[in-house]
Amino acid sequence: MSDLTIDTGPDTRLVVSRWDTPRGRSLVAITPEYRDRQGQWHLAHSAVSFAPAAAAEVAAAVLEVAAVIEGGPVDPMPTQRDREESRMP
Repeated sequence: MSDLTIDTGPDTRLVVSRWDTPRGRSLVAITPEYRDRQGQWHLAHSAVSFAPAAAAEVAAAVLEVAAVIEGGPVDPMPTQRDREESRMP
């Protein structure tokens, strides 16, 4: 899978990627980058990484904070527990 990029401004973006640690764990990494005057992308500051199991919770938290900032209602994203409870036996 290739990295996913989210443009956050004309010269800034977030890169969402897989990061394999030296100990063999695979994590989701979100890295902020900026574009210099020559058009090259560089790390803006430290990336944040988390276990894949936490990805849905991170996404839901980002949506909730964004909704509060925008003043709109929160569209709840189902958690893993919600998905498991809604499955047919």
